[in-house]
Amino acid sequence: MAEYLNISVEGKHSGLKLIVYPQSSKAKVFEEREPLPGESRWQLVEGCTYAYEFVDEKEDCRSTMGTGVRLA
Repeated sequence: MAEYLNISVEGKHSGLKLIVYPQSSKAKVFEEREPLPGESRWQLVEGCTYAYEFVDEKEDCRSTMGTGVRLA
């Protein structure tokens, strides 16, 4: 289990990273090395709250985009 997820954004906005942080003790984040077919490599526990931010590696800056995002 990871402390947070660090996801590289590809395509038009390459150089950005999406960082996802759990906001409660029940919130968990996982990075699956070999996800099952149809599943994402990055996993979150549904029904929990997470904060996230985008980090621009090229500009070396952070932008907090949201906090308290709840997955249903």
